[in-house]
Amino acid sequence: MKGMRLPFVVATLRDNGVDVNPLDKQGKVAVPPAGPQPHRFHLNTANGEYFRWSLTTDGSLTNAWIGNRDAPPLEYKLGYTGLELISPAMRDEDSSYRELEEVVDLLKARCRVIANVTCGLHVHAAFGLDPIPFAGLRRCAALLFAMDPVVTAEIHPRHRRDNTFARPVRTQSNAAMGWTAREAFDAYQELQHSHFGWFRERDPRPDVPIADAVREILACSSSGPVCWMMATSFTQGNYDFMRFANNRNPTLEFRQHEGTVDAKRIVAWARFCTGILRYAVQQLTDEKLTEEVVPFCDAAEKDKSGKSHLYELLESFGMADQARGLGLQPDGQRKVSATQRVDLTLDD
Repeated sequence: MKGMRLPFVVATLRDNGVDVNPLDKQGKVAVPPAGPQPHRFHLNTANGEYFRWSLTTDGSLTNAWIGNRDAPPLEYKLGYTGLELISPAMRDEDSSYRELEEVVDLLKARCRVIANVTCGLHVHAAFGLDPIPFAGLRRCAALLFAMDPVVTAEIHPRHRRDNTFARPVRTQSNAAMGWTAREAFDAYQELQHSHFGWFRERDPRPDVPIADAVREILACSSSGPVCWMMATSFTQGNYDFMRFANNRNPTLEFRQHEGTVDAKRIVAWARFCTGILRYAVQQLTDEKLTEEVVPFCDAAEKDKSGKSHLYELLESFGMADQARGLGLQPDGQRKVSATQRVDLTLDD
């Protein structure tokens, strides 16, 4: 955000009717008292910070055009304040998505907002205060491992396909290295007794078949080993399960999408993320995953024709609406623009 300071943006949101957390004297998010009555989001989270919108600074957001002689002249000269917008813990319903669009569009109208290649869009998905059933969590991990190359190739631009903050689980996770469920269990147990359990030596085993990795993920007996199968060592994966390592009530974080100021694109991706989790938990079976989804994804990954496969896969999940929202097409044609997205909005 060009020339903007955090208090100004927070005040802008509040003055336009957005329920936003205040800032303390150090400029950090401050959570006001909950009050005598339950908050409208109290069934979604026990953390009062996520009852309201929040704004915070983010040092990982930089002017990606600095030093780039090929950058457009205007972008090259501008300075920025890296800010992160965090939504409340909303329900997966139309009113939530309308509010999300309204807040993003408000920022675009009132501030100079840029989403460059250093920005990411993260979506946390869960079932409110209800824990995600373990069998569903395990299937979701295996499903995302199998789908990863198909989703990446057809939705995400090149700079997000192996990003430092969103490593692809299909090539960088322990499952991709050929770990077994037993090895993941041992690593999880090791961490319970030593903080160095996370940093154990990883022995790469190239060309691990998708079916073998999926079988080992499904063989995990608890959420801790599942987390270790999906872990990407020193960095976070594009699908981050590590919050489940402590058996609390955390969220599955989808990290790979590029940052954007396109509110409809944000909503489309959020609907995709919640739809995948719901399908894996409530509808998908181990048999369908291993006998239908894995072979389909394996064949799609090996197909070099450029044909789109993701729409067909999502349609088989009952997610055709989410596929269309992301710009996917049922005729198998892949949209070229989907690989080159960088959003720039400079409204006064």
